[in-house]
Amino acid sequence: NSRRCCGSKHVNQLHMTRKRMQWATVVTVSRAAAAPLAVAAAFARAPRTFIAIVVWGVLSDFIDGTIARSLREDSPRGALMDSRCDFIFYPSACLGLIVVAPEKFAAERAFVGAMIIAYFVPIIAGWLRFRRLTSYHTILARASLIILVPATAWWLIADASVALHLAGTVLIVSSLEELAMTLVLREPRDGIPHLGHVLADGTRNRWARRGDVSTLVHGDQR
Repeated sequence: NSRRCCGSKHVNQLHMTRKRMQWATVVTVSRAAAAPLAVAAAFARAPRTFIAIVVWGVLSDFIDGTIARSLREDSPRGALMDSRCDFIFYPSACLGLIVVAPEKFAAERAFVGAMIIAYFVPIIAGWLRFRRLTSYHTILARASLIILVPATAWWLIADASVALHLAGTVLIVSSLEELAMTLVLREPRDGIPHLGHVLADGTRNRWARRGDVSTLVHGDQR
């Protein structure tokens, strides 16, 4: 009886885990599904619908991670899926914004172009080095997203170019940090908070290798 009870509890826990994982996955995938809808709304000249879709896409980027962490179900596979959906959604949202407000973007085309290049360069570098999308989710990358959304809205509504420049600068610095991490790492890693974490790990590994070599040398001398 005790074995049956333990077995039934295990099965129930397994079903609950799968159900929760499905919810986190649905939220993540919904961001990728929102990309073509946002572009379609932009070309259909439906700015309110476009804004609603973009807002949901950005919120989903925070909700899915929160669900996974709160349920202790975050995993490298989920982080990689999150990065793939980001890669689909955010460029689409940018394209939609250009369609919705072409005059605004024409006036800031140089800086917006620099932001777009900065966004794609670490992605391309990661793919060339590791043959996969990187999924660092750094603190600075999260901060740039939090700043960029209201700053872009403020720029579009109040013509506050300073807000766009501030948010874009944070995005560019974040992209440079991710590029540096890609160049330093020897293999892909997910969920790295900042570049200092990578450099510290590299230093510890070098000292560990030196210690191993020293032990071998002294052992041979003995």
